[in-house]
Amino acid sequence: MFINDDVLNFLKSRGMNANWDMIYMTIADQLIHLVSQLSAEAREEAKAILSGDIDREALSVLKRLFKKNPVKPDFSRFLLDFADTDATKQALITYLNDVAEKRLGIKTNVFKPKSAFWHIGEHASQEWYVGDKNIVSSTGEPSVQPENGLSE
Repeated sequence: MFINDDVLNFLKSRGMNANWDMIYMTIADQLIHLVSQLSAEAREEAKAILSGDIDREALSVLKRLFKKNPVKPDFSRFLLDFADTDATKQALITYLNDVAEKRLGIKTNVFKPKSAFWHIGEHASQEWYVGDKNIVSSTGEPSVQPENGLSE
């Protein structure tokens, strides 16, 4: 996923050191890439979703669209998508909105630190890290994917 650490090295060279931010950047860029592969009708529906908060309900709709319209990830896209910016640190996250405009032709500000989508992924990552038994004490929220994290 990180292209022999080239993506991680790029992000670290731009001042991004938080593991979750680096994972989010990769996931969000792939989401844009996957939407770009949808049929015209499905892409319009997905673009509407990317114009608002990406919450669990929005992700369910996108999942349905991806099942109906087979798409393939391409992790090598990341470095291409960020080749035209000098953004650093958290500005890299908001640059995802520019990537969405270039790749999908939409103006959005949905990609930002601490967004609904960012928190969904952060919680999933924390669940995997601390396990079901410790997720409530770690995040204050229950597990949404029981038994996928460390349960001991």
